[in-house]
Formats: sequence, C-alpha cells, structure tokens
Amino acid sequence: INVLRDVSKDAAIGRSYLPGVAATARPEEKWAAAQPWIARCREFLEEGRLYTKGVRGVRSRFVKWLPLRLAEETLTLIIAAGPAAMAVPVKVPRRRVRSIALGAWMRALMG
Repeated sequence: INVLRDVSKDAAIGRSYLPGVAATARPEEKWAAAQPWIARCREFLEEGRLYTKGVRGVRSRFVKWLPLRLAEETLTLIIAAGPAAMAVPVKVPRRRVRSIALGAWMRALMG
C-alpha cells in the first residue's frame, strides 16, 4: 500500500516500483498498472483482518488493528482518487487517524 501511496513521490525522484512502468509514465498508465496490486492489497488486508480477529489480549489486538485500519483507509483513499492518486500523494488526514485509533482501541477492548 505504501508503494501505491508513494507513486508520485517516487516519480519525482525518478523511481518507479510498479513493475514495467516508467517513473515518467502518465498517471493513467500507472493507474492501470496498479490495478493488480490494488487487488492484491485487498486480499492481504482481508487476511490481516481475519488474523487480527483471532488475536488475544487488548494491547496485542490494538497494535494489530491500528495499522490494519490505517492501511485500509489509505487504500480506500487511493481507490477513491483514481488515477489522480498516481500524480498527487494520498494521505489520511490527522483527524481521521485519531478517529481510526479510537476505533481500533474500542475494537481491541471488545475483542
């Protein structure tokens, strides 16, 4: 997810971590190349969610729920931005991070 999030920053320094796509490619080309990776991220996040549901201990669950939820939110923002996400960095706003952290803590408490 971080690779997808940082496509524009990487391109600014002449790098591309999307296989077969040059740093100078148009955002639409990068977006098309990102689709299999977006699908893969969704699969990994679902696996992470299943794993996290089975973790015991409030603190252990919290330290797994928080990055999972932040990753899910980041991927949601990337998908919502579409090809523009390949030209401008996507970032979860600080206020939303706080809300996600609170939700992760509540989820950890409730099991």
